[in-house]
Amino acid sequence: MNTTTPENASEMSEYNAPSSASAASTTPQTETAHTLSRIAQLRKERGWTQQYLASLTGLTVRTIQRMEAGENMSLETLRLLADAFGISVGELFDSVDDQPRAEDIHRLDREREEVEQRRVARERERALQSRKRSEDMRMARHLSSLVYVAAAMVCGAYYMIVGSGSMPRIWTYLGTACWILLWVGIPLIMRFVLRVWLPRKLDEKYPLSAEGAYSGDGGNAYGADE
Repeated sequence: MNTTTPENASEMSEYNAPSSASAASTTPQTETAHTLSRIAQLRKERGWTQQYLASLTGLTVRTIQRMEAGENMSLETLRLLADAFGISVGELFDSVDDQPRAEDIHRLDREREEVEQRRVARERERALQSRKRSEDMRMARHLSSLVYVAAAMVCGAYYMIVGSGSMPRIWTYLGTACWILLWVGIPLIMRFVLRVWLPRKLDEKYPLSAEGAYSGDGGNAYGADE
């Protein structure tokens, strides 16, 4: 029959104590130690204060202090930090020994890269549509100028024909109406077309070039917090 004396119990407790302390210190410390070294290092390399980093990320100074002290961070917080430093999320760490955590970080980086690729493609398409819109608007202005010149030539030719005064009075009235249309009506019509009607049609044809069109991807495309 096994018996445990007070001396044996004391020896067993002393033997088990270091192993439990070691277990308590390993799991969270591997990742947080790397987090601490990289965030503080990146901030100091840029000469930023904690207050400035907080203003860039929208986080509080207290949150920055806790992160640099080694506390765990959500994926959204990591994204904000990576965006502020202009690096990938993985570059915030020297290494990540926790496999699930490493997979989350790699996934977040892939999502950020995909969003950036979509943004660049959208900006290129927006630039292309803006260029085509400018070309269409320039062509419309040239066309309106040609219409105005043609109308002036018609009115001038009309007066040359009926200027002798031998034509009926009605033709004189028509000539006066022609000049009124030339100097008043046509400019008003062209102004409406170029400033109201045509821009609306171009907005429908080139939606990304419309004034106030948003070029980015809305919402949080990186994923939710942990």
